[in-house]
Amino acid sequence: MELKGIRRILDIYENKTKAMDEKLKEMEELIERLRHYYEIDLDNCEMSHEDWINELAKAMYYDNYKESFIEQHEEYCKIMGE
Repeated sequence: MELKGIRRILDIYENKTKAMDEKLKEMEELIERLRHYYEIDLDNCEMSHEDWINELAKAMYYDNYKESFIEQHEEYCKIMGE
């Protein structure tokens, strides 16, 4: 009985760890999209601190902001021929 309980706890921990790893990977991919889209990697971003605050507010407020950004980034990649 105790062995089953320990296995169950380990399974739960493993599942949570996998979910966290997936979330971290998704976050890293999103960060790379942001760097690319805003051309930070080229030191070509002209956004002011106020512009960044406005974008952050939109991201926090609008439920579909991430999906909309990803669509914009994909369109940007097409335009840039990437």
